[in-house]
Amino acid sequence: MKLKYNVLWFDDRPKNVSSAQEHIKIKLARMGFELCLDCRQDVGSETTIKKLFQNNDYDLLVVDYKLKESDKDGSDLIKVIRRYCTATDIVFYSSETPAKLRSKISVDGVYCYNRNDLPANLTYIIESRLRKVLDLNQMRGLYLAAVADFDHIIDNLFHRLLDKVDKEKYINEIIDTTSSYHENSLNKIKNLGSNKEIYEYSSLLSSQPKIQVLIKILNDIDDERLYPYINLLSDYPQSILVPRNQLAHAMEKSCIQGKYVLKNSKKETEFNFDDFLNLRHKILDYRETFDRIELYTRE
Repeated sequence: MKLKYNVLWFDDRPKNVSSAQEHIKIKLARMGFELCLDCRQDVGSETTIKKLFQNNDYDLLVVDYKLKESDKDGSDLIKVIRRYCTATDIVFYSSETPAKLRSKISVDGVYCYNRNDLPANLTYIIESRLRKVLDLNQMRGLYLAAVADFDHIIDNLFHRLLDKVDKEKYINEIIDTTSSYHENSLNKIKNLGSNKEIYEYSSLLSSQPKIQVLIKILNDIDDERLYPYINLLSDYPQSILVPRNQLAHAMEKSCIQGKYVLKNSKKETEFNFDDFLNLRHKILDYRETFDRIELYTRE
């Protein structure tokens, strides 16, 4: 599930580009991505560059053409970078005009900008790339992956939190809740008893009843720091599970000017670019919610 946008940035005077970095951070947040910025003041050796690209998956590489402490300028550096980085967008910048800078770089497939124009130009590159990510099939995969991740987080919370409340009460709660969703397997569920590992019970629950049981457990813990997040969890089925089902189980009927029409039986649902942005934000919001719940219940 890609929610992070990874940028490797070389500049030995980072204060000069901090506003540009903040600008793209805000832009990415609006598009439902978290900026992961790897800032380095020294390029290092070719071995260092090789290891960087072997060990990390960068979406964008941004480089000051002339690093004061480096024995290489941009025209030397790009030759080394291109040996190990062939698919990543690369931006070089300086105080010179783009045309003059490009004549020095003399390599195709590299963006050249004046330092003062970095915010607008980086935003354009990022937005054009990410629009390709925010299509129907990408969002289908994103929501399926997100719900799977959240289910796993909830299972871990069950395992840890049941020792803070009446364990047998909530094991029975899980069994009773599961029974209403699995009528054909009722006897098997009832015969589980209440002396198994908690994962054997929580694995019986599908996504919606899992949230219902988690909310009850968190209410029973009665920690005022959890109250805002309990309220958010009450909207989880509508915010996360309904779109997941719409995306996963419907057929694409048409796509005209970025508007997708999905059909499930006789019901049609529409999604556009702004809808996909909103869905990404919901995933980020609930990831933060689960992170906070995990933090506050570990004490």
